Amino acid sequence: MDAVNEVDYDYHNTQALKLSIDKRNRVSYELTTFKIKPGKKENKIERNLDIHISLNYETKVSVSESNKYYGEAARKHKYPVYIQYAYSEDNGWKYLNTNRIKRRFNNAEVTEASAHRYDPESNNPLSTSLKYNYSLSTYKLNTYSTNLADLLGVSTDFYLHCDKRKADAYLGYPYVVNNTYKIKIDKGSAFVLNEQFNQTQENAVGSIRTSIEKISDEEIKITLQYEIRQDYVEARDWCQYTELDNAYERFLKQLIIVTR
Repeated sequence: MDAVNEVDYDYHNTQALKLSIDKRNRVSYELTTFKIKPGKKENKIERNLDIHISLNYETKVSVSESNKYYGEAARKHKYPVYIQYAYSEDNGWKYLNTNRIKRRFNNAEVTEASAHRYDPESNNPLSTSLKYNYSLSTYKLNTYSTNLADLLGVSTDFYLHCDKRKADAYLGYPYVVNNTYKIKIDKGSAFVLNEQFNQTQENAVGSIRTSIEKISDEEIKITLQYEIRQDYVEARDWCQYTELDNAYERFLKQLIIVTR
């Protein structure tokens, strides 16, 4: 019985009982296909990550991450940041993300975890910020390699045997993810560009576009645009979704190479 614009998108395209009351207070009802009211903006997530790698016998990694959620993405991610029109500076988002980072890296120090004030009636996105650093024991080799999954402590999971799927799949709301990763290293080292980051893949379900750019010997910029256009995929089309999702996982595991 929630307000229509707060109903979970998971109910989109499902059967619902619609009640109507006319001017004479007569009640009528019908079974109809429920449609979520379109949001004020597109469903979009924007992430900007600044990563600094200080290479030594004990390698130090510093990460600064800012996120913005628009449309349905804001509604999905607002809990427990913003609940029932109540907001607290000491919110659950800070607690959950601090613990998440510390579980990923044994010696991690979280210096900032904040969710900024959000008004669902405004045109402003839901915004969060996260800053942390950690150390790694490494040997002083001439070549150092890593990847985004390891730098950010992200788990990767690949789909196999997509052609065996028998059931249709509900993906949720269509959305776009725009990620920018700026990675810097200390002077005296240089990045070796991995051209495998320059990829484009597109089908009826969505698309993924990734690129890498060398700003200087000590800095690179990696970008990702990942778009899902459908909220429902039939079993016969499931491989089209898994092709995109696996391309995203491969992106996270592409080698980032530094020479010293």
